[in-house]
Amino acid sequence: MAIRVACSHCGSREAFDEADAGRTLACNRCGESVRVPDDDAGVHEGAPPSKRRGGYDDDDDRRSRDRDRDRDRMRRRRDVPPSNTNTVILISVAAMVLLMCLGGAASSFVFFLFAEEQEIAIQPMEPMPDIVFERPDDDLKVPIGFEAPRPFDHLPDGKAHADREERIVNGDFEQGRVGFRTQYTFSPGNLRPELAYDIVQRPTEAHADAAAFGDHTTGKGNMLMVNGGQAINHVVWGQTTTVRPGGEYTFTLWVASWTPISPAQLDVRVNGKSIGQVAASPNPGQWNQLRVVWNAGDNRSANIEIFDLNQAFSGNDFAIDDVSLRGPAPE
Repeated sequence: MAIRVACSHCGSREAFDEADAGRTLACNRCGESVRVPDDDAGVHEGAPPSKRRGGYDDDDDRRSRDRDRDRDRMRRRRDVPPSNTNTVILISVAAMVLLMCLGGAASSFVFFLFAEEQEIAIQPMEPMPDIVFERPDDDLKVPIGFEAPRPFDHLPDGKAHADREERIVNGDFEQGRVGFRTQYTFSPGNLRPELAYDIVQRPTEAHADAAAFGDHTTGKGNMLMVNGGQAINHVVWGQTTTVRPGGEYTFTLWVASWTPISPAQLDVRVNGKSIGQVAASPNPGQWNQLRVVWNAGDNRSANIEIFDLNQAFSGNDFAIDDVSLRGPAPE
């Protein structure tokens, strides 16, 4: 009679001879060690299964066999070495990481080469020495960099003039009382009287209550300082120059208040006709610009005059600077 024993490792039932009772033998299925119980503890072939030492009843036998099978599968998965497929995957991943590192290094190398090339390309030029010019009235030397830039004048159609010669003499007043006419009274160092003017570098030089600010040209040059009054037909500034018939000319003028009360309103006329107006700012020291384009038409000369349209007695205090008329020279 055979003794049937359930393997505790794989759950299979093995049949052993009674002569093997009490011995430990290998399972025919998994090869693990199985102890053959004594004759009174085993399950004999042909006999009904009973709950004995080392055996199982039907329910317990099924559940235990399933648990043992699951444990055996998990153990075999842990013990089985990686397959060739896993090895290939690992090698592929390692190769991709290596390529990415090499690609990043190459990109960085190219970037630094490009940056180095750019850095060389934008090396600053050697600074040029300052160029100075001399004012005609004294030995004052002023760097060109401090000169207020003249506006780049254009024709109405957007095309630049071939020649833009300055037609105004002493428009920045650096030569003092030269090149212009006026109906206001020259009052050096004292601008309290109405309808008076002076050539100053700071308005405080001619009036104690005036704001302190520099001229429009350089901030250190001259300006025409005016105390306006009730005389709208008095010429504040005037000058006549020759022009080319049919030529396009750009006129510019800068004006600033030296007191905040009742700012001046200036009207510019050429050959008796108004070409534009500009108001002084109520903020003392703020320079406002008038810029207009004038066509000479049939004229060979331009009589330019500036009038103050404000008739206020109080306030109406202003300064003008950088009067300019640029255009083609007469033929």
